[in-house]
Amino acid sequence: MDKATGKPMKLDGKVITVTKEFTPKEASGTVEVTFNIDSVKLAGKTAVVFEEMALDGKTVAEHKDINDKGQTVVIPELPKEYPDTGDKGMLAVWILLAGASLVIAGRVVSAKKRNKEKE
Repeated sequence: MDKATGKPMKLDGKVITVTKEFTPKEASGTVEVTFNIDSVKLAGKTAVVFEEMALDGKTVAEHKDINDKGQTVVIPELPKEYPDTGDKGMLAVWILLAGASLVIAGRVVSAKKRNKEKE
């Protein structure tokens, strides 16, 4: 449910629902239900999960509390602008380091050649 409106939450015009079949092994327990949705399209909304349990097509239990914090999922707003990760600046640093490494390697090779010639 959309907490702000109290109406079923929709994604691409369809109400978001998940159904999970299970057979209880004990009188009480839990069942994990997974929602696989593109939450980017719901950015900034707050959803509250309502539950119904049915047996032979008849509702036998339900939990529908729009104020239940344990059933509430806040989908954060997306930032208006993404921060600069610094990747562009780091490319220049890596190029400078690679160039410096080549210069140092060249000097080491030259020094070894000179040392061999002196021997």
